[in-house]
Order: sequence, then C-alpha cells, then structure tokens
Amino acid sequence: MILERQCPRCSGDGVVFAPAWKAWHERNHPPYPASETDPEPPGPEEPACPDCEGSGLVLTEDGKAVALLVHRLLNERRT
Repeated sequence: MILERQCPRCSGDGVVFAPAWKAWHERNHPPYPASETDPEPPGPEEPACPDCEGSGLVLTEDGKAVALLVHRLLNERRT
C-alpha cells in the first residue's frame, strides 16, 4: 500500500515559482536589475508549494483513507 507520492505540482521540490515573479522575469529578460518603474514583486520567488505545503509529497487515496481513520480514532478517544 502506497500512502504518499511525489507532488505533481512541484515535482517533489516542495517549492513553486511564484506567478508574479515569473511575469516580472518575462518582462525583464535578460535579467536586468529592478527599476523604479518595474520593481521586484513582493514575497519569495519560490514559495512553498500550496499542494504539498513544501514537503514534496502528497497523499494517495490510500493515504487519505488512513489519515481519516487515524483522525477519527484519535477524536473518538478524546470524547
């Protein structure tokens, strides 16, 4: 049973290229320094992947089922 797999969005890197930065690089290619008329976008160029939260892995359907079972069992014992 496989519980996790490589994240397809970031290819397992755990980071993605921010769309605002991609657009900025396309406008400023070859790489020129930021100017007053086109400053660098805020935030990191490669933020954590939103699909895997930076781990590079996502749950398979089996993994989701196991996670739900564990969550349910832990919550039952608290009540």
